[in-house]
Amino acid sequence: MSNTLLSPTVITKAALAILHNRTGIARNCNRTYESRFGTPKIGTSLSIRLPNQFKVTDGPGLSVQDVTEQSVPIVVDTQKHVDFAFLTSELTLTLDEFADRYIRPAVARLASEMDKDLGTLYTGIYNAVGTPGTTPNAPSFFTDAQNKLDDNAAPNDGNRAAVLNPAAHWSMMAAMPNTALLGFNRAAAERMGNEGEFLRDFFGLMMDRSHSIPSHTVGLWDTGSTGITNGAGQTGASLVTDGWAVSTAILKKGDVFTIAAVFQVNPETKISTGVLQQFVATADVSSDGGGNATIPMSPSIVISGATQNVDAAAADGKALVIKGTESAAYPQNLVMHRDAIALVNVPLEMPDGVDFKAQEQFEGFNLRVLRQYDINTDRVVCRIDGLWGKKLVRPELACRLFG
Repeated sequence: MSNTLLSPTVITKAALAILHNRTGIARNCNRTYESRFGTPKIGTSLSIRLPNQFKVTDGPGLSVQDVTEQSVPIVVDTQKHVDFAFLTSELTLTLDEFADRYIRPAVARLASEMDKDLGTLYTGIYNAVGTPGTTPNAPSFFTDAQNKLDDNAAPNDGNRAAVLNPAAHWSMMAAMPNTALLGFNRAAAERMGNEGEFLRDFFGLMMDRSHSIPSHTVGLWDTGSTGITNGAGQTGASLVTDGWAVSTAILKKGDVFTIAAVFQVNPETKISTGVLQQFVATADVSSDGGGNATIPMSPSIVISGATQNVDAAAADGKALVIKGTESAAYPQNLVMHRDAIALVNVPLEMPDGVDFKAQEQFEGFNLRVLRQYDINTDRVVCRIDGLWGKKLVRPELACRLFG
């Protein structure tokens, strides 16, 4: 039996199937914006409109409120590729042989890079649960995360997922009391090739795993520090504080903290949840020579109106509590609704002057394969490219699960 020659389309489709099987975070993101980058071309940036929020007025009197629409940009700015070469004598490999020797390891690295890139968005997520230093090992870890999403009015529409590193994934599997009751989906396991997603309805979550879950290293906040607010009635996206160790890198971008007596409210009813609002430092913060520091943070403190998120402004002399131990590193597993993160993976231009080119799409993922012969070495140089952009669109719909 003769070998099967490899066409560009066959190779690209095989690569896409492998990419999809190996992405954990990417396949749980919102992919609906990709079509906007089609024809006519809009460039490399797209503004995503956020849902409007309104307040309710009592009584029969009219109280017109301004509608202030908000948007966030998503920019297609990441191109990554895997490059390799093979001898012309290897062009007659069967597809399985070619996939095993070239495509699978190359695309696995590309998929890991996509997930790794998406994982960096954790620094903008302020909701966090789990015990720093403890691998999630009980149903309560998931129920705590689900509670956080509920408190932020995340839709409960079947699009919530838990993306865990392998340690947390298998630890939670071992903690599962009854696979039958929790909806073990064998068909999904077979369909996904056992490479990731294979469990639905695990406490309302689609369970997935990724080797690209990042770790977060906490700042030096506890080095002789007290960390209290400095000034009454503080609102907005920055917090004036003092009481820190002098001239110290007290917080790292991504550090999660609470402020005493600043409680979260339900985004729709504006009723206090009875839980301290969590905030995240949006940049590294160092104290000055007097132990003072202004912390840029998310979300902003908003105490009234349609976008109110807390029940009170930050008062003077209130303690800050940072999640985790200073200088310690913790895995940042994710529990998220699909609409928290947007991912666009768009087609690349197809150049002229190459002897082999193809671009295919598989379940929203695009890859381009180019090949060019090198007469000096009798080798064929090949590259597999992906182009994408990412954005943490609605951080309130995601929660970090510390490991």
